[in-house]
Amino acid sequence: MLWLIYNIMFTIGFLLLLPGFLLRMRRRGGYRRGFLERVAVISRVKRDLIASKPRIWIHAVSVGEVTVALEFISEFKRQRSDLGFVVTTTTSTGHAIAERKLAASDVLLYFPVDFPCVMRRALSAISPRAILLVETELWPNMIRLAGKRGIPVALVNGRISARSEKG
Repeated sequence: MLWLIYNIMFTIGFLLLLPGFLLRMRRRGGYRRGFLERVAVISRVKRDLIASKPRIWIHAVSVGEVTVALEFISEFKRQRSDLGFVVTTTTSTGHAIAERKLAASDVLLYFPVDFPCVMRRALSAISPRAILLVETELWPNMIRLAGKRGIPVALVNGRISARSEKG
């Protein structure tokens, strides 16, 4: 029942914010970039790169989180060079930093919208061994659908208060 309420509220919020988002896209132009990735339509080039080795999906919203993610990836690769990363960001500034600093063997995408159908498509395309969320960027459908597929989800550099944990 909670999932239904979340999805209804998320859809209403999304639809209310969509006109403003589309207006910004039109004005700035840069928002068009990555639009298809936000609905989990990934280019063949990126899909082929994703399929080339086992991947860990790490989501970092913007510049600060991307910096943490890049440090984590660098350290992790020293111990497990056989794994690659798919990094998703939400903001264009975070995306730009990751684009400049991420290794060519890793894949950078915009984070898909947290609708069940979109998340299913993203999880199928990426097929991650694990998902790491930087800070407290928690997306209920992503976490729930990953759990149903047996994909572990962990929080990196985040904190959850006792009050939040209780629900």
